[in-house]
Formats: sequence, structure tokens, C-alpha cells
Amino acid sequence: MSNKDVDIALLFQKVSQENDYKAFEMIFHHFYSPLCNFAIKIVGKPEVAEELVADAFYKIWKNRQNIHLTHTFSSYLYTSVKNHCLDYLKKQNPIFKEISTVTSFLQEENPEKLLIQQELIEKIEKAIETLPDQCKTIFRLSRDKELKYQEIADLLHISVKTVETQMGRALKYLRSSLKNELFVLIGCILNLL
Repeated sequence: MSNKDVDIALLFQKVSQENDYKAFEMIFHHFYSPLCNFAIKIVGKPEVAEELVADAFYKIWKNRQNIHLTHTFSSYLYTSVKNHCLDYLKKQNPIFKEISTVTSFLQEENPEKLLIQQELIEKIEKAIETLPDQCKTIFRLSRDKELKYQEIADLLHISVKTVETQMGRALKYLRSSLKNELFVLIGCILNLL
């Protein structure tokens, strides 16, 4: 651990144990610009990147007493910002927007909606089952068990990069294979309205 890492660790210790807002501000000023540059590379929009970084810092301050570091605080920050960026991108993807529209519509119960919901679940399950074994396992651990990429990597004795690559492949495949099905289901729902 470098001296800089030790200094940051001491500052975060003050933040988490003593609620030291000045120490938090020092951490914020030290990391804000590099984290924004990092986030811009992921989301491509400076104003969105700044908002996501600010939100990550807000959540860190809010949960400061419950954060238990397994690596350096710097690693924790970058992982937190990366996750915020990925969540943002998921929400921006039209397929994800359509799925959430369908899901919210299906919250109201009636026989037609329940049938559509069951059909959607079956189509998603069939598509997941056609994934290659490792890809399917990683996808299920991430989505069904809600494990983080690092936890999946540790569990399967593979690198985090492999997990990221396999998740990317799984999502790309599922988007592609479910695109036509989703449009048909949305059409059915619109007919019910």
C-alpha cells in the first residue's frame, strides 16, 4: 500500500468512524475529477458522468458507517462509480425501458396480463437456457443470486474480466434474441389497453 493509499484510508476511517465531513470533502476533492474522467469513458456524456459521480459520493456519505472495505478505498470508489454508470446505461437501453414498461403494466392483475407475463417469463427463460454453460452460469449468478462480479469471479475461480466479458455476451445475445418477441408482447399489451 502506498503512502497515498494509507492517507486516503486514514481519511476514510475518520469519515466512517467519526463522521468527519472535512475528511470526506478532502476525499471528494482528491477523487472527483479522476472519477468523472473514468465515468465519461463509460457513459460518454460529461454532465451525466458528473451526476453519477456525485450520486456515488452521496451514497458513500449516507452509508459511511456500513462500508467495510476489502480492498483500497480507491478501488471501492471506482467500483461504485462503475456500477452507477452500468446501472445508468441499463436504464437508457431501449430494450430495458420496454421490459420495465411491460413489467409495470403487468403489475395490475387480469387474466390476459397474467398470460402475457407468463409468456414473457417463459421466453426469457428459454433464451437464457440457450446460452453457453459458463455464460449461463455467470448470468444466473448475477441476475438470480444478485452476486457482484467479484463474488462471481471468486466463486468460479475466474477473473473479473472474464465475468464482465461473459455478462456482456449474455446480455447482447438476450437483447438480440428477445427483441422481436418483446415487440410482439408490447403489441399485445397495447391491444389490451
